[in-house]
Amino acid sequence: MVLFGLIAVVISFAHAELSETIYTTLMVMLACFGHINGFVTSRYLKFFGNPDFIMATSISSLALPVFIIGVFFFEILLSYAQSSALRFSAAQILLRVIAWYLFNASTCFVGAYRGYTQQATPVPSAINKVVRPIPA
Repeated sequence: MVLFGLIAVVISFAHAELSETIYTTLMVMLACFGHINGFVTSRYLKFFGNPDFIMATSISSLALPVFIIGVFFFEILLSYAQSSALRFSAAQILLRVIAWYLFNASTCFVGAYRGYTQQATPVPSAINKVVRPIPA
């Protein structure tokens, strides 16, 4: 996702008229990667024997959006403090962030459900229960 983000920034510098479309496309791609986030989170939890995947999925679906919302809020605060012209209004940014989070959270929970309903990954090698001393 970082690679997609860097490519989007380079394209938006080259073609300023496409910046809104690139921004929306990047947010949709980031939300779609939420599905992979939920799937991987639930598979790790199932491998290590944690049955409560809802709490961990909630945390993993909240971590990135809360960070990005904080960055947007800080950017808007700085823009208003400097009395600069905003490209997007604060209400428009807030609506996009809310829509993005709802889509991201729903895809994250769908991915977590898919990952949790599958069989647990077996341990690659058996672990012996007998404790042996390690030779010097």
